[in-house]
Amino acid sequence: MTRVAKLRWGGAATDVIAASLPLGLLDDSVRVAARGPQADAVAVAVAVILDAPGEDPSLPDEISEAAREAALADELAQGEAALLRDELAALAGAPLILEPAEDAAPAPWSAIVAARRELASLRLTRTRALREALIAAEQRAEETARALELARQADRARSSARSPRTAEVRKALRMSLVPTGPSVTEGDLELTIEYAVRGARWAPSYVARYAGGELRWTMRAMVAQETGEDWRGVTVRLSTAELDRWEPLPELAALKIGKAQPSKRRPPRPAPAGVDELFADFDRDRQRRARRAPPEPPPAKPSPVKLEREVPWAEIAAELEVGAGLTEEPEQPEELGSPLADLAALSESSIERKPASKKKAGAPARMRSSAPPPPSGPMAPASFAPMPAAGGPPGAALSARRLVPPPPPEPKVERDLGGLVMASVDHARRGHLVPMSLAQRYEIPAEYDDKVIHAHLRHVDDRARAVERAALPKGCAAEWSHAFDFAFEAQGLVELASDGGWHSIPLESRAASAKLLHVAVPSEASEVFRLATSTNPFDAPILPGPTDVYDGDHFLATTAAPTASPGGELHLALGVDPAIKIARNAQFREEVTGVLRGGLRLIHEVRLDVQSHAAAAIELEVRERVPVPRDRDSEDIAVEVVDVKPAWTPYTPPLAGPERAPLRGGYCWRLSLAPRAEAHLSATYEVRIASKHELVNGNRREP
Repeated sequence: MTRVAKLRWGGAATDVIAASLPLGLLDDSVRVAARGPQADAVAVAVAVILDAPGEDPSLPDEISEAAREAALADELAQGEAALLRDELAALAGAPLILEPAEDAAPAPWSAIVAARRELASLRLTRTRALREALIAAEQRAEETARALELARQADRARSSARSPRTAEVRKALRMSLVPTGPSVTEGDLELTIEYAVRGARWAPSYVARYAGGELRWTMRAMVAQETGEDWRGVTVRLSTAELDRWEPLPELAALKIGKAQPSKRRPPRPAPAGVDELFADFDRDRQRRARRAPPEPPPAKPSPVKLEREVPWAEIAAELEVGAGLTEEPEQPEELGSPLADLAALSESSIERKPASKKKAGAPARMRSSAPPPPSGPMAPASFAPMPAAGGPPGAALSARRLVPPPPPEPKVERDLGGLVMASVDHARRGHLVPMSLAQRYEIPAEYDDKVIHAHLRHVDDRARAVERAALPKGCAAEWSHAFDFAFEAQGLVELASDGGWHSIPLESRAASAKLLHVAVPSEASEVFRLATSTNPFDAPILPGPTDVYDGDHFLATTAAPTASPGGELHLALGVDPAIKIARNAQFREEVTGVLRGGLRLIHEVRLDVQSHAAAAIELEVRERVPVPRDRDSEDIAVEVVDVKPAWTPYTPPLAGPERAPLRGGYCWRLSLAPRAEAHLSATYEVRIASKHELVNGNRREP
């Protein structure tokens, strides 16, 4: 990505902030160049920071207005259906018969029956009305639910470039402009910012159109990007090189004169030994100062605490294990986190134990812990955890051992050299390079939560990985040889949304003269195919990818692009030409040869009739193949071409791959056919074998 900023520089040291950059920006890829009359008199220092730019009114919200309206309508429809269900349930539970009061006079039986009939009719009418209303409400609820899901799908499919919330962070660049000379005047300055960002990939595709003896190639690219910002009116350059591809520097072999010796690979340089000895004086001085300091008064022992329930050792251990897993590697032993401190305080408390006779089966026993307090001093181990006493519950020692944080992992090869820092003297890996924390790397203010920022960065990384691992469109390929790399630049401006979907954009279109050739292989198919031959018109290679082939304005097929270097030869199939007809007929007979009739001659006669119904002359190539004996049977089998009309030439097609064997016994006729003309071709060959032998699968080679 390239951005250009213009500013008025007064000639003094100034800090400039480039805000609202995507979170997927790769910190090590940032480059800033100054241009203008004052460019030679300014030095630019760049630092990547995190900033909360605030809401941007030019970008859409995370939830569209249509989705909000659909959610409100769905909530109202669902609420209406729920009210109708409750009313139906209340109506179904209402009794039709009520017991009269004890002092009330009994009503006439006819009045009771009439009242019950009227009440039953009213209940039935009300139930029918409620059910009809419920059916309509449920239909509306289904419609609003579908509309809400469609609105949410549209939100998910739209651009990921949205307005940040009030306190949402984005990456920013702080550029410090420092004058390099005493006499620097005020002037205009242009800063060009270049950086790489994850979450974008591409694959080539092509369109080939043949018309009037000319083959026009259009190079296109299938691009998907979810970088967090839309590409609006930008120039796009697509490269075959991979930015994060690891390529070690080549090792130049020494040229020696003398006897050849086996080459010896130089092993990697080991880490320097004795790093801890560099801090021996520092540790002794800290211990001496700790001994001179007045001892702290011992803490007062708390009174015994009587617990009303059993101690949940398993829950405490699980909680502490989770807490220890979420805690980052501490720089000091005192910063192990609150879970271990709580367990240390618990070990110093006195827990009253019930008599053994009242102990329930399977219940953990109560304990009185007498574990010593954690050691103090500069060399306190970072993995300290108090152990339960001998009378503790079963499995308590195992749970306590699980609470000990694991030793620091072995250092791995870090290619992010800009994100490494020398560990402090209190760090567990002092004297070594360790990854920076977020606060060190991005200068995060204290009011920001590291976990939230970690979650944002991880979310951006996951979405970028999803784009990088997404399936390519059908027929596309994004793998090629890195023996050479090339950058393809679009001729116009490009509009591309950050939605993670595949979009086709044009790159360049060029034409080249093409020669049309008709090719037929009548032993395999009776159709005659057209083949356009031209040169690569681009100054760039043609990479693997799908090609839409057109004959004028008529679409023919989609085929694989023929790879070629700049200026290389291209062969493009244009499909079947129905105006050219070809028929192949074969005859076979056997003859006995030799004085003693000990030989056998297998005679094959092939005749081909070609007829052109085209209005223009064509160039036709008819390919045939004659059987070839195996090398081990060359003494027993002989194949000879007896007669060919007109004459043909040997033909060996190019190999389709290094694993393919070359074609043997190939021949072809090359002839020019006038408009609506006919041609007759014939060939006769013989296979000679001993009369006591027979060819595998029969003596007849032609169908």
